[in-house]
Amino acid sequence: MQLKPSVIADFKAGRLDTFYAEAYADLLTFAARQLGESHALMAEDVVQEVIFQSYQRRAGISDSAQWKAFLFRSIHNAAVSIRRKHASEQRYLNQHREDAEDFEHSIVEQETLECLFDAIDALPERYRRIFDLSFEKGLRNTEVAELLNVSTRAVTKQKARMIELVEKHMRKQSE
Repeated sequence: MQLKPSVIADFKAGRLDTFYAEAYADLLTFAARQLGESHALMAEDVVQEVIFQSYQRRAGISDSAQWKAFLFRSIHNAAVSIRRKHASEQRYLNQHREDAEDFEHSIVEQETLECLFDAIDALPERYRRIFDLSFEKGLRNTEVAELLNVSTRAVTKQKARMIELVEKHMRKQSE
């Protein structure tokens, strides 16, 4: 992009039509490239803001190269700022999404545990006793059988039946 002295003079005098005719398309292309595909729609806003900033400082424009450098540097800086802001927003949203998923998971876990404990509390006494010995105290079937004075096979069958009752109760509660 080469800015003619007449474009600079017009711009300093407050006439923007020659500047737009000569430079706008190049600035817009540069902005779109700097912003990348995901933010290219913001290129016009960036260019308009940079032109406005330049217009406010138009009295200080002394030569074409300095002004051109200001325009391109300003567009570049605005694009970097937009990309950083977007990346920061994405990190925040991802963290928020993970936090929400963790929260939902903990609610489901809590509800499941409540349902499980309700099902265990609803068991007949002999099955609750087997549950306590087997699952809470961690005893083996043979040890439970000795304590209850029954066969190991009876403990195995009663544990299977206990699990069926718990599952049935939990299914009922989830309906």
